[in-house]
Amino acid sequence: MSRIGRNQPCPCGSGKKYKRCHGAVSLLPAGTPVPQQTDLRIAARRHEARVKEIEKQFGLGRPPISFESHGYKMVAVGPEIHWSPTWKTFPDFLMYYYKHVMGADWGQAELNKPRDQWHPLFAWYAMTCEYQQQVMIAPGQPALYPVTGAACGIMWLTYGLYLLRHNADIQSRLLQRLRAADPVQIFGALYEVIIAAAMILAGFELELENEADGSNTHCEFTATSKITRKRFSVEVKVCDPGRAEDSDGRPRTLRQLSRALSKAANHARIVCIDLNRPMSASATSQDVETLLRGEMSRVRRQENTLKIHGAPAPPAYLALSNFPFRFDLDGTRIPRGALLVLLRQ
Repeated sequence: MSRIGRNQPCPCGSGKKYKRCHGAVSLLPAGTPVPQQTDLRIAARRHEARVKEIEKQFGLGRPPISFESHGYKMVAVGPEIHWSPTWKTFPDFLMYYYKHVMGADWGQAELNKPRDQWHPLFAWYAMTCEYQQQVMIAPGQPALYPVTGAACGIMWLTYGLYLLRHNADIQSRLLQRLRAADPVQIFGALYEVIIAAAMILAGFELELENEADGSNTHCEFTATSKITRKRFSVEVKVCDPGRAEDSDGRPRTLRQLSRALSKAANHARIVCIDLNRPMSASATSQDVETLLRGEMSRVRRQENTLKIHGAPAPPAYLALSNFPFRFDLDGTRIPRGALLVLLRQ
């Protein structure tokens, strides 16, 4: 091997200069034990294992950055630092962050209403807090308990908004829709948060398409792979709850697919559609798979004849999912799943 210059990058891949990394052993005070090659290899492998463990837990998105100082747990969210002396787990932080990001004024306005008039997302949060109070054995001590439909919705929503904080434009637009009174806007935005979070975890960077351009329609956002730099135009749709077909007998999924493909797209398309179907608490993963494959088959039977603006439908990656947590807010069995295919290769 050629000699490594002291100002060259360290071959361990740390990004530091050799003299400030593994080359620093030559600068240690006399009598200091010098690491052996075996020790350095072990340290490198431990670091690699830690990176893999983080990716396994948090995907390719930004992992949580937290630390403790003077008895406070600190959590970094984009350019902000949040802290509390009472957070024991990351869900503790997420419950706080829900209130922070949705806004104190919005929450107080909902609290002033009768309970039966609460915004759905506020009701889910209240139900989650009440459930926590029921199952917590010792106040202030972490506990393990099954997640309810309400808690599932709040955690998915808030974790997605947390991941989107480094893209404030997308987060701000979605928050406006999440606070709306229209259920179509609320649940459409909720599903968009879930999809955006999934793409961040999969290693994509997200940006809004040019909404100021009123000369054409636009997809929800553009997703760029950090690995390949390939760009995709992403459109997100939610079917009406419980309806497999429109009044004219046309499959609801196909109608939403047509609407998604009607949008102008600057890049290869990804269309995500949630079936939004209730499922019984006794449903299994096989039942979810049967539902998704059956609905995908209905789409594929018409993919070669589907017309968009009088022309053959453009190719697209189609992801069908069914996240039915809002149909059983108190239940703890929430069968869910997703299926992805490439249409018209």
